[in-house]
Amino acid sequence: MIASFSISSLLFATLFLITTSPMYDFGKKTGGKDWYTLNDDVMGGASKAKLKIKREYLTFEGKISLENNGGFASIRSPYGEFDLSKYQSVHIRYKSYEDDFAFVLENTEVYHEPTYEHHLPASNGEWTVAILHLDEFEGYQLGKKIGEKLTAEIQSNIIRMGIITDTKKEDKFKIAIDYIEFSK
Repeated sequence: MIASFSISSLLFATLFLITTSPMYDFGKKTGGKDWYTLNDDVMGGASKAKLKIKREYLTFEGKISLENNGGFASIRSPYGEFDLSKYQSVHIRYKSYEDDFAFVLENTEVYHEPTYEHHLPASNGEWTVAILHLDEFEGYQLGKKIGEKLTAEIQSNIIRMGIITDTKKEDKFKIAIDYIEFSK
């Protein structure tokens, strides 16, 4: 529904679809303003997280709690319509510390349906560019790997993307993200 999208969401979706190399640059003034946290508290968990837009990048940090069957925190883009079927990979410039994360692609708003994830290893506090091949994304359902791969059909119907903690342990976490760019 177009009526439910903000102006910046629509602008991002338009730019995403018309550029030759889609990019979400968190270092830009408008970058990331519509991104938000989505944590296990939506299902009764107690994890806490915050998202900050800095001048050059976005930071996502907090503390994972395993109380009440919790164990995750995430940031998500606004909903949109993204046809990624013509792209082979996504490049993410980030720095993390002792924590592992995953980049997530979603093709449904139903929380218990599969999402597609690719692991982002800890970078020991150094800026790094991860090149994630879209054909290597794996299906997860409620945090468990289900043996599905991201297909071209699913890639053509992505509605949201994000970053999720990938450790399932009670601890503090932090990641900084400069940009996300899809490549052919």
